[in-house]
Amino acid sequence: MSADIDVKMNSRAPRPAKVLIDVRFLAGRATGVGRYLMSLLTQISAIAPPGLEPYALCLPGQTVSRQISQHVLKGVGARAKPLGPIQQIVLPLAIRNTECDLFHYTYIDPPRGLPPFVATCYDIEPLRHPELFRRKIVWYYRVFAPGLRAAERVIVISQNTARDVVELLGIDPNRVKVIYLGVDPHFRPVRDAARMDGIRSRYNLPTRYVLYLGNTMPHKNLVRLVNAMTVVHQRFPTVPLLLAGRKDKYRPVVEQAIAAASGPQSIRFLGEIAEDDLPALLSGAAVFAYPSLYEGFGLPVLEAMACGTPVVTSSRSSLPEIVGDSAVIVDPYDVSSLANAILRLLENPEEAARFSELGQIRAKGFTWRRCAQQHLDVYREVLNH
Repeated sequence: MSADIDVKMNSRAPRPAKVLIDVRFLAGRATGVGRYLMSLLTQISAIAPPGLEPYALCLPGQTVSRQISQHVLKGVGARAKPLGPIQQIVLPLAIRNTECDLFHYTYIDPPRGLPPFVATCYDIEPLRHPELFRRKIVWYYRVFAPGLRAAERVIVISQNTARDVVELLGIDPNRVKVIYLGVDPHFRPVRDAARMDGIRSRYNLPTRYVLYLGNTMPHKNLVRLVNAMTVVHQRFPTVPLLLAGRKDKYRPVVEQAIAAASGPQSIRFLGEIAEDDLPALLSGAAVFAYPSLYEGFGLPVLEAMACGTPVVTSSRSSLPEIVGDSAVIVDPYDVSSLANAILRLLENPEEAARFSELGQIRAKGFTWRRCAQQHLDVYREVLNH
């Protein structure tokens, strides 16, 4: 990549190209999207070339990287919160005077009337599997996701999502760019005995456990995972399934499955986990189980692999693409196959060690620096067009 970006600008404005990156979704959300946005800002601010000046578009009170300039929405713009009909009207008005050369919109519902923009689409699962979502969510995607067609480029986080946006939204494949997410460097095997003892005490962890990390939405397939663990517990009654993640409105369905299948002693919720505790929690797991029916990327799987935890995951959507041959892949609809895969790793230490090593090697290929560099390449391509 050249040191400068050759941007077509008029002679009265000989300045670096201003790219405005929408990070409103960071407000109050410790999610995969939030991790992507914060990591992207941090890396882009470190490697942006002299010809490009990145800015973060923020809501009032947001905290983002101090290394990047910020444009804070004020007045009516403060109402432009992501994911809602109001922003469809407010956001284009609020950024009209930002003088950005390119706007990076970071969700699936870009409003009409934006300046030239690229957009990030993580997935369009409610369009692919509407049966798994409330009608309100499906309606929102059907009405607003077609706005992605107006983007100069649509950045997607897997080949699977690329296929979906081309097939379901009719987006020109030449305007779709696949950029994989990265793994934060602090996700690595934790070998320190004192640190592991502290985690075990804090979360009341047994010596061996099967771990899931994420929400309890229907597509996460946790009811089948619970049923699979009833088979596992016939051979390993002291190895519980621990479900980590913030409590949400979908949890009661999983709680009912637990009550009917195994009871709280064999399967329990850990609640939300502090970011600093995640590597140790992952490192201590005998198996990381992630049998999701659909994922745009599946970042928790990659983070578990980076920590050396052997993974059982799904044969659907992007997950085989991300893990390659470094995890045990099963049909997520087949409870017996899921149970047998978990048993395979619990019963065979050599097999578990092999997948632990393969996973660590695979995860090293996914870095936020590479992700940011590829974003900069997209910006340059559009600005030079």
